[in-house]
Amino acid sequence: MANKKISFHFQNKKKTSYSWNNIKRMKLEEFLKITANSPIVSVKMMEKLGYESNSLRRQLHNWREKGYVVKLKKGLYASLGIEKKKSFSSFHVASILYGDNSYISLESALSYYGLIPEAVYNTISVSTSKTKTFETDLSNFIYKHVKKELFDYFLIKKDEYSAYYRIAEAEKALLDYIYLKYKEEDEISEEYFDEALRLQNYEVLDIAKLEELESLFKMKKISQAVKVLTRMIKNA
Repeated sequence: MANKKISFHFQNKKKTSYSWNNIKRMKLEEFLKITANSPIVSVKMMEKLGYESNSLRRQLHNWREKGYVVKLKKGLYASLGIEKKKSFSSFHVASILYGDNSYISLESALSYYGLIPEAVYNTISVSTSKTKTFETDLSNFIYKHVKKELFDYFLIKKDEYSAYYRIAEAEKALLDYIYLKYKEEDEISEEYFDEALRLQNYEVLDIAKLEELESLFKMKKISQAVKVLTRMIKNA
């Protein structure tokens, strides 16, 4: 049987023929092989490998329904493999989902350092881009805007899958929290840290680093927080 032809007609009346047999379609085995070492992949990257866009998106939709793939945002997916298990961390996702101008901070970083007792199910970051939330198949990834001059004092680390992520230093995460979430009518006192924030493990914090950050923020409420924290650390 001859290949089925589809003709596209444009206003200039020129005819373009396309053979369905020439379309490169991705099979699940091929997708799993491509994502074996780097499970997070974009549609654009796969298109560059020669896979046809519409067919690829239909396949990704089907694999998502079957549990082999999760969608992170438009055009970005993560493979769960044939066993339907994560081989990537939420911290790694957070560090690539909204570009390079973000790092994990606030409650997510405070929990990571053991400074608060609660488990944090959403991944919270700060970014020099506008405040934004991505609701994904995994969880919510929340980004809070900070000024460019405050985008500092973060570390680049590797997760358990040897993938990189960016996270605030402990002191910066705490002061980011004060900067973004402290309400002016609340008094910054030891009770605020003990009861409202339920801060613990003060020995993790470095007084000299807090004083450096006080100079970075140049804000009254940050100075008040550093003064109280310094007293609490010394008395711990």
